[in-house]
Order: sequence, then structure tokens, then C-alpha cells
Amino acid sequence: MPPSNMYETYGSLLIGAFFAIFLQGMLTVQAYIYYESFPTDSKKLKSLVAVVWVLDLAHLIFICHLVYHYLIANWGNDAALLQSTEDFDILVALVGAVIVLCQGFS
Repeated sequence: MPPSNMYETYGSLLIGAFFAIFLQGMLTVQAYIYYESFPTDSKKLKSLVAVVWVLDLAHLIFICHLVYHYLIANWGNDAALLQSTEDFDILVALVGAVIVLCQGFS
């Protein structure tokens, strides 16, 4: 059964995408400051920062594609919200990979 108020569901999805875009911008600034401030850090650590940045960028791309899928391609199709998409499954895997990398850093 579809949600009773589709505008709340779609609105939450769009606001979440806006926050993800903002946070990717903050991560980009942090990565830039890191590379400028610590040029003598090991290549391993610099690579970790780059990999996390790339994975988060891929995460953002999948979020934007997911928003397009629901808000443009399937606008008004209530049943579309009941089905998971391949983008969503990949998005969850990317989040898991970033979590493992960041929590495993020591």
C-alpha cells in the first residue's frame, strides 16, 4: 500500500539529496585543506582520503539518479516507491564501504 501523503515522501527524498550535495561540498573542502596542510603524510593515508572522497562522490551520483528515478521518471507512480532499485542497492553498498574504511582507520 502506497504512503498516504506522497508529497511528504518525495519532499523528504529531495531534502535528503540537497543535504547530501551540501555535505559532499564540505567533504571536498576538507579534503582540499587536508592535502594542502599535510603534504608530508604517507601515501597510504592520502590514498585513503582520496578513496573515501571518490566513494562519497559515487554515493552522491547514485542519490541524484535515485531522486531522478522517483521524481521525474516515475512521477505520480505510487507503486514505484514500493520497489527497490538497483541504484538504491549500490548506494547502500557504497555507504557500507565508506563506513568500513573510516571506522577501520587507526
